[in-house]
Amino acid sequence: MPICKFCKKTKSLDEFYVVKGYRRKECKKCANRIRQEDRNKKRRELKSKAIQCLGGKCQKCGYNKCSGALEFHHKNRNEKDKAIHELLDKPNWERLERELKRCILVCANCHREIHTQLRK
Repeated sequence: MPICKFCKKTKSLDEFYVVKGYRRKECKKCANRIRQEDRNKKRRELKSKAIQCLGGKCQKCGYNKCSGALEFHHKNRNEKDKAIHELLDKPNWERLERELKRCILVCANCHREIHTQLRK
């Protein structure tokens, strides 16, 4: 019975992925966790790059303390191809950059105010 090189637990053979005829050294659970952590890291890096591309702060009030509170608002909803959060999951900077040109960077509070005004 193989031992996972990450969690160090003894697992059955069916708990390991087989890739190109070779059994992976990490169990499926660890492999999935590692892959998810990697995706999250790449997503954070891409969002950070996108935020810097749009000036790094809310274009209404200047807020810049927490990147998690900064959002992308499409200036014209009719020109919106995809939501930015969907594009952050795909590593295609050129497509993301095209969509960012249609957006402004705002904090969560200002974003809610914009949408409240649009509904009036």
